[in-house]
Amino acid sequence: MQQYLQALVDDVRCGWDSVIEHEKCIWNIMEEVEDCFHDVPEVNLNSMSAFSISLVIIITIILLFFTGVTVFMFKRRSPMIPSLDVPVDETLPMVTKKKVLLLYARDCKQFMTVMKSFGQLLEKSHNIKVFDCYYDEDVLDGPLDWLQNKLTNPQFYVLIVTTRCAYLHQEAILAGDWGDSYSLYREPSFLDRVFMYGLKWVMKDISANPFSRSYIIGFRGFSRDEDMLSLPTNWRRYIIPDHLDNFFTDMDIYCTPVENIRNSVQHVNLESDIHSLCRYKSENPYYLSGILRSAGVLNI
Repeated sequence: MQQYLQALVDDVRCGWDSVIEHEKCIWNIMEEVEDCFHDVPEVNLNSMSAFSISLVIIITIILLFFTGVTVFMFKRRSPMIPSLDVPVDETLPMVTKKKVLLLYARDCKQFMTVMKSFGQLLEKSHNIKVFDCYYDEDVLDGPLDWLQNKLTNPQFYVLIVTTRCAYLHQEAILAGDWGDSYSLYREPSFLDRVFMYGLKWVMKDISANPFSRSYIIGFRGFSRDEDMLSLPTNWRRYIIPDHLDNFFTDMDIYCTPVENIRNSVQHVNLESDIHSLCRYKSENPYYLSGILRSAGVLNI
């Protein structure tokens, strides 16, 4: 506490102990006044800065730790989640899926297995859609309508399989001994007419591009030269699987490389099925007489 005394008039008669009361003397009462100045504690800025930095570092380390744990757990669980990313081979051009119609005469069980394996191999090349009357449910709505829709569509390629059975079908057509509704088989099927009608259509095809649409194929060890079909494109025949690379090239099929197809499960299965077919034919040289009618007339 400090005391202050103020006098507004500087006059000796205005002293505190003077008995003279001068009218110009103005006295101020002495009062005790609190000092408004307080002692402010000093702050150690250096210690606060060090503490803040340490706190930030600790929090950062904790966040990094939990982030690492989260990433680790996600990677462990990610194999269980199916990936939505579809791998795209950028080396292959984007082309429209080719549509291929398989035309072949119904034969023994081993041959039908070969045809199924061959169709699966074609679809393995990624841009081929195979249509086979024996494995297409749409054909049940009407075999002939189903066939005509494919044959008259210029976007379809036609693969005719040359076999002894197919050759006998063509001989019957050329001889005129069987009508459209007649079946050569001992146990006819309503699908047997598909090949007969399809073969007639290809034989009479007078379109401008039969060579670019129709292809003749055979199977190694099973299809014989003497059973070659007489068709507009008979000068070009591919023996499967030996000419598989030439076949894809001539059809302008941009697909999985041939060397990859040859190493595929589908190719291995096809090779095995062809081998089984050839063995069956070797052990049963007259097996067709049990499938077709009147073996003597057909000179099997």
